[in-house]
Amino acid sequence: MHSLRFTIYCTWGIWLLGLVLLEVGLVRTRAQIQPRVDLTSVEFRNRFLGTYGTLGEFEPKITQEESKLLTSILEDITNHPNQAYSKLSSSVTSHSSAALDYVLGNLKFQLSDEQAAVGHYQSALDKFPDFRRAQQNLGYALVQQDQFKEGRKHLLRAVELGAMSGELMGVIAFTHWQDSQYAATEAAYRQALLFDARRSDWKLGLALSVTQQGRDSEAIAIYDELITLDSQNTDYWLAQADIFLKQNNEEAALSNYEMARRLGASNPSMLVNLASLYLNQGLTKRAVDIFTSITPKLDNPLWNRTLNALEIIMSQDQWESAEVLWVRLDQVKPAEFPQNLHHHWNRLSAWRALKKESFERATILLKDLVKINPLDGRSMLLLADALEKQGKKRESIQILERASRLDDYRGQALRRLVNDALSKENFEKAYQNLSLLQDEGFDLEIAETLRQLERILSTKQPKN
Repeated sequence: MHSLRFTIYCTWGIWLLGLVLLEVGLVRTRAQIQPRVDLTSVEFRNRFLGTYGTLGEFEPKITQEESKLLTSILEDITNHPNQAYSKLSSSVTSHSSAALDYVLGNLKFQLSDEQAAVGHYQSALDKFPDFRRAQQNLGYALVQQDQFKEGRKHLLRAVELGAMSGELMGVIAFTHWQDSQYAATEAAYRQALLFDARRSDWKLGLALSVTQQGRDSEAIAIYDELITLDSQNTDYWLAQADIFLKQNNEEAALSNYEMARRLGASNPSMLVNLASLYLNQGLTKRAVDIFTSITPKLDNPLWNRTLNALEIIMSQDQWESAEVLWVRLDQVKPAEFPQNLHHHWNRLSAWRALKKESFERATILLKDLVKINPLDGRSMLLLADALEKQGKKRESIQILERASRLDDYRGQALRRLVNDALSKENFEKAYQNLSLLQDEGFDLEIAETLRQLERILSTKQPKN
């Protein structure tokens, strides 16, 4: 009796060999953070009201009568802009000063009627093309209507005419961002920060623009500054975590996600990332706790990632944790899964049934999966297990032979076929399959087993 057995791996988790880490970050942790510009804020409103001030020597002149008219509406500008507009508009003609058209534009902008404001600013510029504040406020009004290129043209003209402020450069930076001009975005935000180095929206824009240019370490440093300014802002923690993931710094990313979670962030994508990172760190129970807390909010991509996590936990033989997650998923899974998720769920359910020795249940699920997808090698390997456990050895071998014709599962199926042949002392069959396995990639163990088989087979050759 020859005693020869070729080493194989645990068959239930065989297709996951080498899969140690869950992929993280494939789904955004939140709606992608963007630079901000708020031309309706109290701060902007206060600065905007300042543009009603005394006209400079390089701006259009006004007559004595026009000066009296503007003086008469000063109190209404702040408290009753509609009344101020009515009083002023009746006095504006094609021959009146561009300053009056400009004030009408300001009043309409103040009333959030940017479209009408644009018309008045343009009238002012028709009369006085180098009217700096009209160029600037026209740019603001156009940006407020998402006309970024046209707005930027007027804002830059205002800069050429001598305008310069943090607000102006911040809005110009924002328009460059909209056109994916990241170097120009960066340059404008840096100029804006010269006026207020602690202004968070400009600092955020700078971080995003350098990130887009691939300067991740610099962006991380800027997010450190933002977090110092406002440690409660979860967007900063999450944006920095994304960069850590890009750098494969999972521990730093995990720390940021956990901080964001403790600050109240509950975005399902972020929580799936956090749970996946815990799983990658070997903290399975903590990962399962998070996965089970977010399951009612999972969309299809997140369901896919959660099922992948369950599959990894099962492959690591952590069946107690796997059972907790499986039971929770079974409670909240949708009535109708997309086909790919439905197949994935049924395969994991069959694997669980195998573990619980519900072999008939597993066989029913797996045969259905293989019938639907004859190239589903994972299900074939599990089905071979289920059939073997029920004593259906011949049918199990037939399934393994089918799996051995699939590129991704050939090696795993051939190993099992080799051991089956060895158990039956069918050395010729074992040698054939082992040779096919060696063709997949040279292996010393396979080579040694082949040499042993050659010696055995040589003794069986008829003597002359």
